[in-house]
Amino acid sequence: MFNSSTSDSEFTEGFSIFIFQYQKYNNDTNVIKDRVVTLANAVDAIYQQINIRIVVKGLEIWTNGEAFERSKKGGDDLGRFNTYRKEILAKTIPHDNAQLL
Repeated sequence: MFNSSTSDSEFTEGFSIFIFQYQKYNNDTNVIKDRVVTLANAVDAIYQQINIRIVVKGLEIWTNGEAFERSKKGGDDLGRFNTYRKEILAKTIPHDNAQLL
């Protein structure tokens, strides 16, 4: 999935969570997986120029509703996502960062 790297490269391990994309892509998880791989490869190619590799550690697609209550205020959602990440996600799959898409 990713190009090889030198032993001097730094790695960042990301985790992506999709909410709205699931319905947008007709509930097709394969389309979402392909989009994540494409996006990760593009970001990885950019960061390789400064000797950093981007590695996707996991992908969580919320197909049965959301893991936390959503709000119309982005700051509220960000806070709830951060809590979810720290209390649940980080305990199951170690990662450096996470994206809520």
